[in-house]
Amino acid sequence: MQCEKIFDNLLNSYIYMERYVNNGSPSGWTRLRSTSEETNPFTGKRVFPILEFDDNDLDCLIIGESNSLFEKGVNYAHPDSFNSEILRKGKRNIKESFLQVSPTSGGRTMFIRNDEFDGFIKLTYDIDRIGRVDRQLGYGHCMSSIEVSNSIKDAIDHKKFKNTYGVLLEKSAKVTKIPYNGTIYEWGTILREQISYPYTNEKRQLIPGFSLFGKDYYSKDTINDELPIIQFIKLSQRDPKEYLLSVMMMTVDAWFGTLLNCAFILELHGQNCYYEIDEHFIIKRIIIKDMDSVDKDLTLAKKLGLNDQWKSYPFECFYEDVPEHHPWYYKIRPSYMYDFKLGTYLLQPIMDVVCEKYELDKDYIRNTLKDYVSDLYIGRIPLGYFPEDGSWFDCDKGERKPGERRKYYAHPNPLFR
Repeated sequence: MQCEKIFDNLLNSYIYMERYVNNGSPSGWTRLRSTSEETNPFTGKRVFPILEFDDNDLDCLIIGESNSLFEKGVNYAHPDSFNSEILRKGKRNIKESFLQVSPTSGGRTMFIRNDEFDGFIKLTYDIDRIGRVDRQLGYGHCMSSIEVSNSIKDAIDHKKFKNTYGVLLEKSAKVTKIPYNGTIYEWGTILREQISYPYTNEKRQLIPGFSLFGKDYYSKDTINDELPIIQFIKLSQRDPKEYLLSVMMMTVDAWFGTLLNCAFILELHGQNCYYEIDEHFIIKRIIIKDMDSVDKDLTLAKKLGLNDQWKSYPFECFYEDVPEHHPWYYKIRPSYMYDFKLGTYLLQPIMDVVCEKYELDKDYIRNTLKDYVSDLYIGRIPLGYFPEDGSWFDCDKGERKPGERRKYYAHPNPLFR
């Protein structure tokens, strides 16, 4: 990809990176199980309509702000759900929506292409798993997405974050309760803004986190085509070491800042964030997204004097010393999310490609970031929040069956703390 041209057409460049400048998840599941060939990010059509179904006769809940898309007596579905058993047994009238979309990397989150609507629509996907995970958006997902988004916005408005932090707000969601096999299936949809908050008048481009070190899927010159972050460093004419450390520091600032200001644990891998770049090709902010995947740490919230009451409870709520919430898991969760998801899925590949290109000392970069985290954050976190024996945790990459517990493994010497 020729990164010097990404400002020629902001939307087309963004969509191209989202879909094609992507190595896929290190778990290996990105292309093993996705949506249909006609709709998935790598091979699907450029633009296509999603579906809608009537829900005037059903119990529906709009969460957050009102939105005209949810006031039409319909909810929305992925094109693969045209033959959905749930919608069929629920006697829903399914048809093509007027909404034209392009798929993003996750497969069920779509960028709306209609001029009168800006932003993203995140859909329930009921046909199969995408990757290793079921993709229903139930009440908990939708309520949590709005609560987390509002809480982060409030913290931003109260100047609790650095100016390198931003978020794509999720302001509105809808849940349709569909009768299904004697129960109720909660069919949710979430709307996400397109423009980063806090809003800026400067011309900026969103770079998917994974695209910084991603190869261009359609590149005809895979040998000489430099990875985007290398092109950005060259185009910015900045010192590679300073550029790299700036990106890595704003990333850990985002993770620890969200933890300390909101008691939220971000799943901050490459698909759950963007980097915002200016016309001088300098990365100005990290942008957080996917609010329904954010954990709420109730124990930490109480210790820090933060809000611990959520309407979405118990969805994505974690606390210690409660048997049904697996206290053993509470004690490894922060390490799993920071050391593994953030460390090995995002920080390490960014570090590796820059250090290898410019022959930088990886140990120096790691130790500099460790010192930064230790000086700014570790002392502000309750003792024992990370494993006291100095270990860190990752997990197996296999698929779990419903109700099956994932296996976690301890390792010495965390990379970035």
